[in-house]
Amino acid sequence: MRDKHIVLASGLSIGITDIDNKIKEAEYNALNYFNKTCPYCGNGIFDGHIRNKLNLDHFWPISKGGQNVPWNILPICGRCNRKKKDKLPHEYLEPLTLEICTKYLSEVRDRYCNETQKCCEMIAKIKSSIINDTTLTTTAAMKVLLDIFEINIDFKTSSRFENDYTSEWITSGDWKYNLIGNQVEKSKVYEMYLTHCKSNNLSPDSVGEFGKKFFKLVKCKSVRINYPELGIRPWGYRLI
Repeated sequence: MRDKHIVLASGLSIGITDIDNKIKEAEYNALNYFNKTCPYCGNGIFDGHIRNKLNLDHFWPISKGGQNVPWNILPICGRCNRKKKDKLPHEYLEPLTLEICTKYLSEVRDRYCNETQKCCEMIAKIKSSIINDTTLTTTAAMKVLLDIFEINIDFKTSSRFENDYTSEWITSGDWKYNLIGNQVEKSKVYEMYLTHCKSNNLSPDSVGEFGKKFFKLVKCKSVRINYPELGIRPWGYRLI
């Protein structure tokens, strides 16, 4: 796979990934657009002698500054390709044919540039909205990403994302309402989490999976919490 970087007249530099396949795509599109006729002479590209069949022409010759890009490629008949050689478009084509071909290739160029511009804008949004924002939870980052790509998913009903709510809930810190000093009972934290899942129609993680995520996201260690007056020592989290 080869990439091609093109500097446009505006000074904008764009990159085309897999340039060989893009040129094949441009060739196919042009054949359909001109109904398999030569855009220069109007004859059928696949008609007649094999020497007159399809040739790829660089509309603006490579030898005179043209580039090997989709908007400088036209499939033409062999006869026109032999006649044109490295002539400039206006040196070989009739004014009306020149106008038609120029208009078509300009539209091809605009399409590729617009797609690239849109891609650049998406990358900029991802960088500013997700990569540079270290406070985003996994689920929040996924929501932003899907919004950028204009993909609609109901997180409450999609099993692909619902367990991300576990990390999001832990990170939100709602469980801190049960902190006594720097300690909190594991059972109380999990009960709060189950209430959250129930109210949002989410499938909760098991106790074990929840604990793994809690230790991953919160700096703490597992301890026994003493309640001398009650005579119990439940397991808890102690913040570090």
